[in-house]
Amino acid sequence: MNHHVLLLGAGIAVFCFLLNIIGAYGSRINSIGFAGILIMILTLDMQGDGWAVLIHGLYLLAGGLWYMMLSLALFGVRPYKIIQQALGDNIIAIGDYFGTRALFYDKGTDYDKIYKMLMEQQQQIQDKQTLLREMLFKSRNIVKESTVTGRTLLIIFVESIDLFEKSSATFYNYDAMHKRFDDSGILSSFQRMVYVIVDELHQIGLSVQSAAHQKHREN
Repeated sequence: MNHHVLLLGAGIAVFCFLLNIIGAYGSRINSIGFAGILIMILTLDMQGDGWAVLIHGLYLLAGGLWYMMLSLALFGVRPYKIIQQALGDNIIAIGDYFGTRALFYDKGTDYDKIYKMLMEQQQQIQDKQTLLREMLFKSRNIVKESTVTGRTLLIIFVESIDLFEKSSATFYNYDAMHKRFDDSGILSSFQRMVYVIVDELHQIGLSVQSAAHQKHREN
């Protein structure tokens, strides 16, 4: 097909459309489409015919089957591992969001720059939460089985959403706060408190990913 320009162009258009449209069924399925597009790009200039094409296809099939069996084996041994990784990553991202908001307490800060950073981080967190919803509520091990780990992950997920929504819905007139309290030093104290929360969220996120218990620290 790569010897005929029109046929090649039509093939690329059709495969790109099909491999992208399956992303409508979820973020995880979208990764399959991405892998298909990557394989198509890597094999566009491949020269081969007859048995060479068949052997190449068998190699791709063998690699896909091996990865599928490996994934199923890992899921059978540690069914919550993938969700723990995604949930911990979400909590760490929320901590980063809090860290960005703490920059509002700096003197002479650029509000427009910080707001832009916050908007980007909000979108990233919402994408992570959408993926987590799919993973949690489409996984029978999490929703249907009454296990301590499953209930704990659901509770942590719900609480993390509540924390993020409350924080993203609350904003203050930081310019007025700086004009009134800059000389008092109280804004620096607020910023330090926020950074303590950020550190705790990072530690919790890492603990969720490693399935370790978070120890309470006195400050």
